[in-house]
Amino acid sequence: MNVMHRPVESYNAGTTLDLRYGYTADDVRYWLYKLGPDGREKYLQMVQWDIFPYIPAYTILLGSLLLMESEKTGGQYPCELAWAAPVIMVCDIVETSLNGYATKRFPQKISNRLVLISSVANMLKWAYFALSILLLAYLFIFNRISPKKKNDKVLSKNKKED
Repeated sequence: MNVMHRPVESYNAGTTLDLRYGYTADDVRYWLYKLGPDGREKYLQMVQWDIFPYIPAYTILLGSLLLMESEKTGGQYPCELAWAAPVIMVCDIVETSLNGYATKRFPQKISNRLVLISSVANMLKWAYFALSILLLAYLFIFNRISPKKKNDKVLSKNKKED
């Protein structure tokens, strides 16, 4: 993820909005001002890359991993846990689109309400992402250390020994 942000961060405006956990309208305006015209252009290029292919790719990957690991529990954990990935995707698209809009309109002021929506989407994205990674780690460990059902081959070997 940091590789995408490196060209934008080279303009010394600080961490991109996408990598922060929430921000205010003043934060957005100051960051866009510090980026300068060339930095804002680089950020808009990053927004395009973020919308496609980055967001769909991580959604498919994370959702697939959550689905596979939840299915391995044999119904103990619902497969619907994988829906966390599309929720993250929607939040990320809202955030990225609104930040792109703010960048395009700069130096005109963007509505504080739109910045609030973008910031809330950003915080929800990171909260769901963190929960998804923790859940994935838990499911991965659970599926590796929980007692497994013995398969028929093992049972038939035991019967032959008796």
